[in-house]
Amino acid sequence: MEREMVERIERAENEAFTSMYRAASGYGTSTVEVDGVAAVWSRHDDDPGYNCVINLDIAIDPTTTIGRIEAIVRETGAPVLGIDGSPAVVA
Repeated sequence: MEREMVERIERAENEAFTSMYRAASGYGTSTVEVDGVAAVWSRHDDDPGYNCVINLDIAIDPTTTIGRIEAIVRETGAPVLGIDGSPAVVA
């Protein structure tokens, strides 16, 4: 599969995921965007696959960005935060 197609699919998946969490905000889900990096979470769920940072690989300073996101997420009581990103960034 061409890289351009993969990038289009990833953008669509990320938008669908964040839209779903925004739509369900009345059920305890939240979203935030910091420096173009999104995070979604539910304070009722301890699965890092559903409470996660999305597209961290676009951050200019991933360490600072993840720190800012983590502070926001922890304030709302999310029990865990995973990172959905490229292996180079999360290593």
